[in-house]
Amino acid sequence: MFYFTRSHMIDLMIDFAKLIFIPRKWRPDIVRVSTLPNGVRVATRRTLLDPTTNIIALVGAGSRDEVVGDYPRGVAHFFEHMFFRGSYKLTQGEEKFTSGEVEQKIHMLGGTISAATAPDKTRYMVSVPTKGVAQALSCLSSIVCRPTLAEAETESERLIILTEWLETQMSVDDTQNWRMWQTAYGNSPLMQSPLGTEKTILSIQRQDLLDFHRAKYWGGNTVVVVEGPVNHDAIVSQLKKEFTLPSGNKEAVSFPSYSGGYYASPEGGRGVRVKLGFNGSGQDSPDVQATYSMLADILAGGKDSILYRTLRSKQSLVYNVSCDNSSALRLLDISFNTFAENVKPCLEIISSTLNDLMVGVDLELIQRKKAAASLAYRISSTHSKRGVYDMAHFLLMEGKVPPRDYDTRRYLSVTPEAIQASIGRMLEKPPTLVVAGNTSHVPAYEDVCQMFSAANRPASAATVPSLGNTPR
Repeated sequence: MFYFTRSHMIDLMIDFAKLIFIPRKWRPDIVRVSTLPNGVRVATRRTLLDPTTNIIALVGAGSRDEVVGDYPRGVAHFFEHMFFRGSYKLTQGEEKFTSGEVEQKIHMLGGTISAATAPDKTRYMVSVPTKGVAQALSCLSSIVCRPTLAEAETESERLIILTEWLETQMSVDDTQNWRMWQTAYGNSPLMQSPLGTEKTILSIQRQDLLDFHRAKYWGGNTVVVVEGPVNHDAIVSQLKKEFTLPSGNKEAVSFPSYSGGYYASPEGGRGVRVKLGFNGSGQDSPDVQATYSMLADILAGGKDSILYRTLRSKQSLVYNVSCDNSSALRLLDISFNTFAENVKPCLEIISSTLNDLMVGVDLELIQRKKAAASLAYRISSTHSKRGVYDMAHFLLMEGKVPPRDYDTRRYLSVTPEAIQASIGRMLEKPPTLVVAGNTSHVPAYEDVCQMFSAANRPASAATVPSLGNTPR
């Protein structure tokens, strides 16, 4: 039975207002994009009835860019940390935000502020009540465009970064993830941890930070996205005056080639942590990303997934198994913890599962995953930090802002043939195996490669359609 609730009434009222009463540029969910004279792209998505506004500045420069210019490893992350440590308020004059003042100002507005460094980008994000948007934009412009990078503050922040580095070294998950990425790409310097090493963190000087900012922070590789009940023209007008990055763009950095490999970290005890990674090339295409995401969900995305049912429910070999698809790193990896003697049976089951999927995919399972994705979108499609980050990511990488349901629509359009094609592409190159713990029963890497080689594919799966044929 269908119940007509208050939320349904609100949805109908908003839809009616979109059609009749509100000029197009003021309608909810209307996205407007402008480009500032220095090349910074500014996008707004106007929403109604939201008490807060999310703002993100996304810079297309991360730890991977340290390779071009021979910067110390970790300088991109170090610079991101310094955004709390003081900045100039305006281009002219010496008036400054002192260390911690920006953070305090945002908190006094009732908001939050954060930053994070990835291999290919750095994000600065603020969430504030809508009445504080102008002040938040001023703060964000100041820390991204005009950091002071004072010597004393640099030394003080260095101790905090060293503590963060130590914490990641003590985290088994973080350590194994980075081992996976480094091994998969032949220890490429482009796939190192953004934090750097203890030695490089200690070696970074103020001049390194200044040089990195001047060389990598340009208008052409920066976007600012605002989502909330805001006025696009007013935001663009303010950012023209305050977001003063120079015009131009940074030097491009090519993505490393996948190679696969093996890394073991022997430890005592009976248990072993296993990460099995596969080539995920082609994920620069949104359709291919959606296909790999569907495959990850089918393999180990919940209790109805194939590997969960097989490895845990039927065989009792693992307590849990997960599968993660990273489009940014172009990897699909399967993780599980088990006793050492169970590693080989688990790998054989995973290999058999992939071969079975090459022959035929469970259509009912696909439909369940699509139904779950559709429901998750309806629940989370409202104003959110994740939504504004996705907007910024697409604007930076593709030069446009897609509809809010962009990823969901592509996920719902994935076909069994596209899934089989993605598996075929995965198995064209050797897997990546990273283990930590009791490695006494782990098969030789050559044997693992043989398990997942194309020679072991079933005859009925000899030909599959190429990736990219997923219908839209």
